[in-house]
Amino acid sequence: MVKKSNVRNCLGIWMFLLSMVGLTQAATITVGPPQGGEFNFNTIQAGIDTAIDGDMVLVAPGEYMVTEPITFRGKAITIRSEAGPNETTIRMGTPANINRGSVFIFENGETTDSVLEGFKITEGKGIYEPSENASMGGGIFCDFSSATVSDCIIAQNSVDGSGGGIYCAHQCSPILIDCTIVENVAENSGGGVTVGYGASMTMTNCTIRGNSAEGTVGHSGAGGGVLCAFDSSMTMTYCTIVENYAAQIARKVGRQITVLEPLLDAHLEEGDRANATLIPVSSRGNTITLRKFSRDPFTITHFLKFKTMTISANVGVQP
Repeated sequence: MVKKSNVRNCLGIWMFLLSMVGLTQAATITVGPPQGGEFNFNTIQAGIDTAIDGDMVLVAPGEYMVTEPITFRGKAITIRSEAGPNETTIRMGTPANINRGSVFIFENGETTDSVLEGFKITEGKGIYEPSENASMGGGIFCDFSSATVSDCIIAQNSVDGSGGGIYCAHQCSPILIDCTIVENVAENSGGGVTVGYGASMTMTNCTIRGNSAEGTVGHSGAGGGVLCAFDSSMTMTYCTIVENYAAQIARKVGRQITVLEPLLDAHLEEGDRANATLIPVSSRGNTITLRKFSRDPFTITHFLKFKTMTISANVGVQP
């Protein structure tokens, strides 16, 4: 008779061997330029299409021009550059479909197990959203799908809607770690990042700098760096948000500030005054100055109370 303890031991060994087989299935798929060496593929999308869950697509240094958004196709894989974002660029050229010009798109139910690491993502034009009648997410577009984006530079992407650098919406929860989101432009709102319609985003050690929400005619111009709206949330830890600008403050009084008109001098509806400048007019970054004026004009009584005037000065007493 076979002892129960022996049966348990055999089952345990069998399960362990099965788990090890599963681990050994993970593969590294290499991608690089045609003249750069021996690689499995010359395009990132081809590497993704071959990969299965758990695989890594390892990308050699260089610039990769795409005309269609790169998609993970719902796979829990890692796409990683060998040399980091300063040496590995993915650039959107002229899109094959003018309505699909984001550099990366997550739209197939991806989770945070879909990992993108170590790239510069640039010159994306966004995905056209019929409900908004505008393009969204120049660099990265997430819709009902998430991702983990690490050590990436999302730079100089532009859209005529929201989310110049990144757009995520509809019950997705992307994670960004050690990323720089810089010099992206949205004609509507959320120059750097837009989080909307029930989405949530977590950012750690990220820098959002020099982005703009230009607020052209008919658009809000809100959220130069970040826009979080419509039942959405954002958690930021050790992040820096500097030198972004939004045109909303000028639009409300019929003025505008853009890269073509980088100086603003406006009297606001409340009677206050706003002055703003943009790079390169201001060499140390975008600036804004608000001068608040009291709704009730100061009187002599105020000056005496604030000790900015003495009684003798007020009544003209001579010594």
